[in-house]
Amino acid sequence: MKQFIIIFTFGFSIILVWCTKITISPTEETEIKEEIIVEEPEIQIDITNKKQVVDYTIKALKDKNMDNLTKVTSKEWIRFSPYSYVDIDTHITLQKDELKQAFESETQYVRWSEDGTGDPILMTFKSYLKRYVYDVDFEQMSEKHYDQNFQRGNTINNLEDIYTGVSTIEYFVPGINPEYEWMDRKSLTLVLQQEDNEWKIRAIIHNEWTI
Repeated sequence: MKQFIIIFTFGFSIILVWCTKITISPTEETEIKEEIIVEEPEIQIDITNKKQVVDYTIKALKDKNMDNLTKVTSKEWIRFSPYSYVDIDTHITLQKDELKQAFESETQYVRWSEDGTGDPILMTFKSYLKRYVYDVDFEQMSEKHYDQNFQRGNTINNLEDIYTGVSTIEYFVPGINPEYEWMDRKSLTLVLQQEDNEWKIRAIIHNEWTI
């Protein structure tokens, strides 16, 4: 801190003004903080590697990232089934370039019927993904079964009748709350097929305990 005198003269009068000069140290200066946005690097994937495609797909479903899901979708179409019985007439079937548009749409469609009540599954595609695709954390909680087709519960599993020459991985959660005696079990099966030496997702089959 420095002190000095400023002298003003008006005619024959001299006015002394005692002033104080304040020096701000660098640590006391006002800092302007810039918000730095760090973008998550794009995940590189070898589409000829089945495990990489599987891991990439389950993360895309978890993040609801339709752009990434599109990259690994079959060039023909992808089908979503709410239960292990695949109905080719009513279950959601989309072209790969329709995924993002369907996710953003507010249009509701009948997707089949709920087990037990028989009520129609009427919802948007976004709501469907939340309820009948990634409804538990399959990435972290599951047992993984490669190329094994299980009959779980009363709903017929007709996967092998509908999809031939494919490879599968089932993410199986045997139960979440022991009080429910494993009636809250869930599974999600990815159906993959090779296209020009690349592994692509042909279908995503959800399943759960049914009456």
